[in-house]
Amino acid sequence: MPHDDNPKCREAGMKHQYHVMAPTLNYDTSPWSWSKCSRKYITEFLDTGYGECLLDEPVSRTYEMSNHLPGQIYNANRQCELMFGPGSMKQCKRLWCTSAEGDHKGCRTQHMPLADGTDCGHG
Repeated sequence: MPHDDNPKCREAGMKHQYHVMAPTLNYDTSPWSWSKCSRKYITEFLDTGYGECLLDEPVSRTYEMSNHLPGQIYNANRQCELMFGPGSMKQCKRLWCTSAEGDHKGCRTQHMPLADGTDCGHG
């Protein structure tokens, strides 16, 4: 499925790219709603029958849980790198990160909070 800024979505008359498939999120993104373009692609996919596996009973698995919170394992800068690539760094309160291409590209986010246990600095 293409991101909302993909030419395939622009051809479908997309004016705003502020939904689930937005390439990045900003203050006016609605990350919990699908764009008209995404709804079209999801519907086409499900209509082919490939989504039948969604009706399968889930496999039960036991997962080993760490004694450490994710933010204790990955500091804020590492969380930025995992989200946006090497060289990205935490700059803002939530997980807003500077671009690996430099401060002139501004902050980026996917509106995710810092992981539980992340050191938020002094003060």
